[in-house]
Amino acid sequence: MVKPNGNADLWMPCGHDKAAEYLYRDHDGTVLYGVARCRLKGNGCQGFQQWRPDPSERSGRRWSLYGDDGRLAVKLVPYRLPELLAAIREERVVMICESTSRVLTSLSSRTATSPAASTPRRL
Repeated sequence: MVKPNGNADLWMPCGHDKAAEYLYRDHDGTVLYGVARCRLKGNGCQGFQQWRPDPSERSGRRWSLYGDDGRLAVKLVPYRLPELLAAIREERVVMICESTSRVLTSLSSRTATSPAASTPRRL
């Protein structure tokens, strides 16, 4: 679905505009999925929506990480995985943060997180 102003890139399923988007990439840099944050987070909106690339959808996205069978349809990876792998190869210090926004505002540019970071995950 495209908003009346024609800007599909800002549209979110909640009907509000997107304020930020976090792309999760595999080791080669290919986008596996993304997390979009609603501009009205906390004002009657759940705030975050996860999506995965889907060329069959008009928007090019399916707003779910799960397939029709109810199983996870993507491999979960840490945010900024290519940068994380490069830091490990170069034996640099890496910080693992709980939220994507903390990765982006961290003093270190070598940080990572996982989607739904407060939920324990095996990577």
